[in-house]
Amino acid sequence: MSVDGLGNPLELRITGGEKSDITQGEELIEGWQRKDTKVIGDKGYDADKLIEKIGEAQAVIPPKRNRKTQRHYDKHLYQERHLIE
Repeated sequence: MSVDGLGNPLELRITGGEKSDITQGEELIEGWQRKDTKVIGDKGYDADKLIEKIGEAQAVIPPKRNRKTQRHYDKHLYQERHLIE
């Protein structure tokens, strides 16, 4: 699901329970590559391909532990992910 800054739904995609969330990540952010946009996601969205697709927008996605090079992310902004319930 993608939401605006207030948590209002913008787009919802439903997949089977066996599908990984990241399979829908690129489509959910399509057209959102602006500098002032924040893309918040959990560790399941930590993939180089998606981070590159986010582009100039700010990726607020914690890196997985097994990453060779850990990326920085805004931990305070990451706490805002609770807006999606």
